[in-house]
Order: sequence, then structure tokens, then C-alpha cells
Amino acid sequence: MNSISKKQWVMAFLMGFCVSHALHAQDNQNVLNPKDKSVKRLESNQSFGGYTRTKIFYTFEKQSVILRLVIDNKTTKFPVTAELITFAKGTDGKALGKWLNNQTSDALYADAPNPVSKKNLGEGVCKVTKSKKQDSASVRGLNFDKYGVEFKLTKMGSVEGFSFKAFEDKATVYVKTK
Repeated sequence: MNSISKKQWVMAFLMGFCVSHALHAQDNQNVLNPKDKSVKRLESNQSFGGYTRTKIFYTFEKQSVILRLVIDNKTTKFPVTAELITFAKGTDGKALGKWLNNQTSDALYADAPNPVSKKNLGEGVCKVTKSKKQDSASVRGLNFDKYGVEFKLTKMGSVEGFSFKAFEDKATVYVKTK
């Protein structure tokens, strides 16, 4: 049986530590935190025709990823869907901004990037935890109740190589009254 010297053992240990540390650092880059100060948040709940579902976009520029949450406005149960949208590696913030504009406005940018994938995060991953009627509003002869809602995204497994830190946030949702 071959025996290794103390120096060889220390070198092997250090190499293993370095590889483990590098893999852990890479894993941390794939854990997305929507509350991080580098993440841009965009909330949209209006179109040219009036109030619509509330869409919230969290842009992770470094990873070329967007988390889209949609809170339905047809009922005060406020069902929420969550989707992970990935773009080609290296897609910059300006290009992601063009894509976002096309989702929330009049689609001005023909050169906006196309997503590489869109993955639904599954039922129950995100849900409204609290809601409160705040006001009423009218647009184009339609009446709406304005609600402040609080929601929570639970910690989940990996999707497309990414996972999310659990977080809570708030949004405004307009529900059409009869």
C-alpha cells in the first residue's frame, strides 16, 4: 500500500476545500433573492383599456433571468401564478428592459430578446397571504375596487438550475365590481 506524505495529504485536502468552496459559490449565484438591492422590480396593472391582472417582474440582470408573478383580478381570492423566464447568458439589462416594455406597454421594441425558456413554478409556490380593500376607481365607465395585497413565495427546489429564497412582498390589484 502506498503511503502519502504529510505535504501531499495537505495539498489534497486544500484542493478538495477549494473545489468545494467554488461549487458552493456557484450554487449561491443560482439562488435568486428577489429582495436583493441589485434586483429591479416592475409592477404593472393597467393597459390602454383599463385595469388588468397585476404583473410583477423581478429582473436578475447578472443571471439574465426574470421572475414573473401574475395576480389575477377576477376574484378577491387573488390566485397567483409564478414563472421563471430565462434568456441567453449575457443578455444585458438594456435588452431585458426592452422585453419588459413589450410585456407591459405597446411593444415598441422589435429587437427585444426572446426567452430561452419559460417555466411555471407550480401551484402553491406563491400565494396571497393578506388583502385589504383600499379604495375604488373608475376607468372608461368601469368600476374597480383597489386592494392592497401581501403575498409570499415559498422556498422551492431548482428550476432551470435556479432556486429562489423565500420572500414576501406587496402589490396593488384592481378587481372589477359588478
